[in-house]
Amino acid sequence: PYKPETTHYAYNFFGHYQKALGFLVDPLVRRFWQGTAEAAGQISGALRRINTGNTQTYSLQILVYFLLAYLITRGGF
Repeated sequence: PYKPETTHYAYNFFGHYQKALGFLVDPLVRRFWQGTAEAAGQISGALRRINTGNTQTYSLQILVYFLLAYLITRGGF
């Protein structure tokens, strides 16, 4: 059928901005998304260490969570 550039009104909608300001915005956006991806990788790595698959570990984590929540709500922490 038809190409996207001939059928969709928003195809390359911001193309003129990319031509005019791409050299300023592109490195900033790339650094932002690389930093975001790296942070997500580090967070998932930390969560991977917490999730052991052991039921006793999960029970202990739930107990610690409720204990901390109790202490915080009572003002003792």
